[in-house]
Amino acid sequence: MPESRRIETLEDLGILYTGSTAFDRICFLATEGLGFPISTVSFLYQDEQWFKAAVGLQVRSAPRAHSFCQEVIKADGVLVVPDAAKDFRFRPNPLVDGPPYIRTYAGAPIIYAPGLRLGAVCIIDTAPREITARHTAFLETLALICVDQLRLVKASRLARHSRAAA
Repeated sequence: MPESRRIETLEDLGILYTGSTAFDRICFLATEGLGFPISTVSFLYQDEQWFKAAVGLQVRSAPRAHSFCQEVIKADGVLVVPDAAKDFRFRPNPLVDGPPYIRTYAGAPIIYAPGLRLGAVCIIDTAPREITARHTAFLETLALICVDQLRLVKASRLARHSRAAA
């Protein structure tokens, strides 16, 4: 997928650096429903990972180079990392070596259209643990809800523009 298409889509949706009530609810469901201390809905934009919503994480963005989601958007399925300290892709990551000390990570891509992955919905723990089929199915469902929400945002923007033009 061309990077320019992701950037253009995110800009067209107008969701970056805005409020996130519906996405906050998705993170709440991820954390409470799966029993993980941290969950995020994030989008990859230019050189950063921007957290549209998060539970258990205080930062609103991180350098894209340190993003686990960078790996998530390369696939159609859930990325599972049972222990990031033992995974060669993530071992040198400052988010593994330092706060929040990520150990377990699972992220489902937010696939807006075929071949267009905008970001991910993720669960994170500071201790190594097993990711089950229930976890991955739950994350995939939450990622689909994220896409539904993005489509509602787009429809709402189009309706406002249509009314303004009339």
